[in-house]
This record gives sequence, structure tokens and C-alpha cells, in this order.
Amino acid sequence: MTRTIPAPLTDDHDLAARAGAGERAAFEELHRRHHARMRRVALRVLRDPHEAEDAVQEAWIRAGARIGTCDEPLPWLITVTRNEALRMLQRRGRTPLPVAGVPERADDRADPVAGAEAAETRRTVRSAIAALPSPYREAAWRELAGQRPTEVADALGIASGAARVRLHRARRMLGERLEAAGMAA
Repeated sequence: MTRTIPAPLTDDHDLAARAGAGERAAFEELHRRHHARMRRVALRVLRDPHEAEDAVQEAWIRAGARIGTCDEPLPWLITVTRNEALRMLQRRGRTPLPVAGVPERADDRADPVAGAEAAETRRTVRSAIAALPSPYREAAWRELAGQRPTEVADALGIASGAARVRLHRARRMLGERLEAAGMAA
């Protein structure tokens, strides 16, 4: 009986195709190569190591069924992981982030009108951000939380230049929404 020796497991695309065909060793090699990076992406989004590990495990489960169909395994795995982490955030309910430049609570006794206006501004800005398409919404929340573009890029698992473009587009869309709501952008 002749024993077949598998080809070297070096190319991610080849590994993905072989894993999609059911080859366990190929899937394990992809897991070995990319699990740590996927975990870092999930950790940046979730900020909790246990939840990050859960998100990565769920991402591997989701990826397992379609791994053989992707052309670029690593970016695809990172996207699946980031999306799973974002789903986990949505399921647990996100704590609203502060809106930069607007105090969270004005002293209503000192100036009740200013307190009401600040609260209305926070609601309007949060509502406008919530209405942004998902990739831009996440970037906008992170920028409002005080993250620099490079931190936004790391948290979203994208290139720094892509984060800057995403933030620019998010600001433009947000400005249009705020202008439509009667606020000066």
C-alpha cells in the first residue's frame, strides 16, 4: 500500500482550499498561523480577553463552512472575527460613549436651559452616529471616544490609511445628518 505524503502546507490560499475540502491538517495550520492575530482584533473591539476568545471561536466556526471559498484567507478571517466581536457588542448592549465637546451632565440648577440643550445635542449626535452604515458608525464611535486614527485602524483590523478614509467619510456623513437635523456641522 502506497502512502501519500501531503504537499507542504505553506500557502494560505492553498491551505484554505484544502481546509474547505475537509483536510484537518490544513485547517489546523490556518488556525495555528492566524488565531493569535484574530484574538488581538477581537480583544481590541471587546476589551475583555474571555469575550475575545469566545468571539474568535465563533469566528472559526463560521469560517469553517466557507473557508474554501475565500481568495485571501487572512483578511477574510479578520473580517469574520471583527464582525463577530461587533455582534457580541450589540448583543450585550453597548454603553453609550461620551460625545466630545458636550458635557455629559450640565448643572441644571445653574442653567436649566443649557442643560436641556446639551442633553438634546447629545441625543441628536448619538442618533446621527447610530444611523451611519456599520463600518463608519464603529469608526465614529471610536473617534468620539478619543482614539487616534492609528488606534481606530488597530481596533478595526484595517490599514491606517483605510481608517483615515473611513473616518473622513464618517465625518462627512455625520455632518450631513446633523445639518439635516438642523444642527450646524
